[in-house]
Amino acid sequence: MSLIQNLEAKIDSILQSYEEKVAEINALKNKVKNLEASNKEKDLQISSLYEEIAQRDKAVESLYGKISSAFKENEIIKESKQEST
Repeated sequence: MSLIQNLEAKIDSILQSYEEKVAEINALKNKVKNLEASNKEKDLQISSLYEEIAQRDKAVESLYGKISSAFKENEIIKESKQEST
């Protein structure tokens, strides 16, 4: 094998290795893009869940207020009945 053929073989080997590495890098870039898209979707889902929790929290606060009000009214009624007897 001549020196030129030996160099051509080495260059071909290096080019093949380079192309394999480029393919690996592109595959990793695609994985990163997919993960970023997945993270954005998950962030949106989490945000939506926080909004739902906030709405339910407001509903619970409102219900608590109504229950407290009902208990206060019940106590007032009991006190007025006791005073009248």
